[in-house]
Amino acid sequence: MAKMFYSLEEAAQKLKLSPDEVKAMADKRQLEVFRDRDRLMFKVEQVDLLAGGKSGGEEEIIPLADSSSE
Repeated sequence: MAKMFYSLEEAAQKLKLSPDEVKAMADKRQLEVFRDRDRLMFKVEQVDLLAGGKSGGEEEIIPLADSSSE
């Protein structure tokens, strides 16, 4: 089963930010945060999208329509 949440440290690493900057994003509701007792957790899908990637580490290829009309 794929990982569903990143820890604060993992999210910060993925986003190339400090943990304090990630916390600030969560405080501003720019990033959804989940709490597990005293740990902050972030959805993998959301962090990966913000980091400019796609969950699972694969790039999505979008086929272009054929512009020639025959």
